[in-house]
Amino acid sequence: MLTNAKFSMLFYILSLGVAFFSRKIFLDSLGTNFVGLSTTLQNILGFLNLAEMGIGVAIGFSLYKPLYEQNREEITEIITVLGYFYRWIGIIILAIGLILAFFLPFIIPESQFNPGVVLTIYTVFLFSSLLSYFVNYKQVLLCADQKNYLVVSSLQGVNILKSLLQMSAALLWANYYLWAALEMTGGILLSIILHRIIKRHYPWLNTHLKQGRQMLRGYSYITKTCKQVFFHRIGCFAEWQVMPVLIYSVEASLSIVALYGNYVLLTDKALGCINQIYQSTQASIGNLVAEGNIQKIQYVFQEILSLRLFLGGLTSCSFYFLSDEFITCWLGTEYQLGNSVVLLLAVRLIFTQSSSTSTDFGMAYGLFWDIWAPFVQLGILFAVSIPLGIRLGLTGVLLGNLVSYTLVYVIWKSILVHHWGIKQPVSVYFLRLLFFWGVIGICGITTHNLTDYFLAPFVFESLWLHFLIKAALYGCLLLTTMAFAFFIISSHFRTAVFKLARNLHICY
Repeated sequence: MLTNAKFSMLFYILSLGVAFFSRKIFLDSLGTNFVGLSTTLQNILGFLNLAEMGIGVAIGFSLYKPLYEQNREEITEIITVLGYFYRWIGIIILAIGLILAFFLPFIIPESQFNPGVVLTIYTVFLFSSLLSYFVNYKQVLLCADQKNYLVVSSLQGVNILKSLLQMSAALLWANYYLWAALEMTGGILLSIILHRIIKRHYPWLNTHLKQGRQMLRGYSYITKTCKQVFFHRIGCFAEWQVMPVLIYSVEASLSIVALYGNYVLLTDKALGCINQIYQSTQASIGNLVAEGNIQKIQYVFQEILSLRLFLGGLTSCSFYFLSDEFITCWLGTEYQLGNSVVLLLAVRLIFTQSSSTSTDFGMAYGLFWDIWAPFVQLGILFAVSIPLGIRLGLTGVLLGNLVSYTLVYVIWKSILVHHWGIKQPVSVYFLRLLFFWGVIGICGITTHNLTDYFLAPFVFESLWLHFLIKAALYGCLLLTTMAFAFFIISSHFRTAVFKLARNLHICY
């Protein structure tokens, strides 16, 4: 598990730096509208990925037991079933994608881009998506076998190389078609690397997709789980894929989508950094639940929750108080959004971390039966976002998104897991959340005031120098303040930190 976390963090930090530099260069060389175009097309194709139906989640869950038992025959059969499913899903996505291509002129105004550019970028993204279904589907075995670091290192390594080449091409030629060609080349290279890795680690894995339908009869539970997970994927789709489309429909501006995308890039990278740490724990949580020791499950739940709240507090407070200055240094003051937008995104950050523990344990327990929840979330999202978006613009859309997420994920998912999973009073959990949120808010505001007080006597000619010093000082003060507060108020946090320190050989 620690190997996965270490590799994931290393490549994630490298890709993080490249992502910020590349976005700056793309905005300057290719234009704000092009970045908005690529974002919009990627989210349009997100509609098509709903056809995946959550099969990857169901297959990954099904592989834990045969991997533990080293049952190669069952592993091969399950991967064959996955390949069979994905082949048909890929055909469906290809068909719908080709039909959707005819409507692109109505979605993206021709006056902004040559139709050939729009169609080329769209085709490249569609091709990359199809690779996941026809070629890369076996990578789920690496993730389930706690070898996710191989997938991460390959994916991030190719993305870094691709981004460096795209940046160079954008600076030298600023050609949309060359950018698209490099994007497609990156996808092909990743597929080749993953294929060789799987062959090296699982030389005995020989799938025969034509037998997939016959083998499926012995794994009917996978079909049932897929149907349930599919509805929950709609909720995730509503979260991340619909948002840019809603914003574009309200603001009628690709530039606003691009500006919003800059801030989302920061929040996504912050969440991604935390998820890299916790991604390898899902299999461990599944094993813990399989043991059935309810007292141990409850205690580990509280440990993970305290760590997630701690990291979520650090990222959300840092984002709220530092993101505008970072955007100014990185891109310029004209790329800033209002304080209300930053606040809503910061609140969403801490809410996401607060609910992630319940989500992870819910997956381990197989609690997917609440298939109505995503429809409720969609209804709330549109019912709140559209009227508020018309009146408040981007702020209204984000507020609607926050309301829908809070009601479904923060409140309902927690009730589901506590009542049908870990068997703890959910009222105690909510009171603990409110208490921790209050502590995080106090630490964040206090640290911000202290930082401004210490820096007030100094004048910096360089914006970057001022930001780096402020960020370093704020980060150190916030880390110290929150760590001290969490150590005092949470025994679970203390225990979790000491466990991590022993595992990392920081203390003995």
